[in-house]
Amino acid sequence: MEEPKFQTLGPLQLVGFHSPFIHILSPDANGAEKVGPLWQQILSRHEEVPDRANHNFYGVIWGEPEDQRSHQHELHYLAGVAVEQIGQLPEGMEKCEVPQTQFAFVTHHGSLDTLGKTIHDLYRVWLEQSDFEHSGIADLEIYDQRFDPHGEDSQFDYGISIKPRESDKASAT
Repeated sequence: MEEPKFQTLGPLQLVGFHSPFIHILSPDANGAEKVGPLWQQILSRHEEVPDRANHNFYGVIWGEPEDQRSHQHELHYLAGVAVEQIGQLPEGMEKCEVPQTQFAFVTHHGSLDTLGKTIHDLYRVWLEQSDFEHSGIADLEIYDQRFDPHGEDSQFDYGISIKPRESDKASAT
C-alpha cells in the first residue's frame, strides 16, 4: 500500500443522496445494494444542484453513536457534489457538512470490486501502525476525471479523517 498523503480540507458543504448501509469490512456488508443507487441518482440529477463548487463528485461516510445504530456496523453514505453555499435543495436531496479536518488520503486503483482491500489496508494496516487515530468525523471519497466506473485503470482518492492518537498526546505532556 502507498503511504497516505495528508491534506486538511473543509469545511465542505455537499448536496446529494443519502442512505444508511453496513460497511464493507463487515460480514453483513450491503454497500453495493445501498450505495450504488445513490450514485445513479446523483449522476442523473447533479445538474439540478445550484452553486457547484467544482466538477468533482464526493462520497461521504460517517457513523452515528452506537446506541443510535440499527446494526453495530451501520454507517451513513452521501453521494453528492460540493457547493459554494447550501440553498434550496433539489427534491429528494439532502445536505451534508464536513467540518475542516485533516485527512489521510490514498489513491484507489482499479475497479470498485477491490475497494474493500484499499479500505482494509488503510484502516487495518496503516492506521493501526501510525501515530494517528480516526477522528470520528468522516471518510471522504473524491471522484475526479481519473475515475471510470468500468475501467481497470480507474482511480479515485479515499481519505479518512485523522487526529493524533490520544495516548501520544498524553505522553507528550
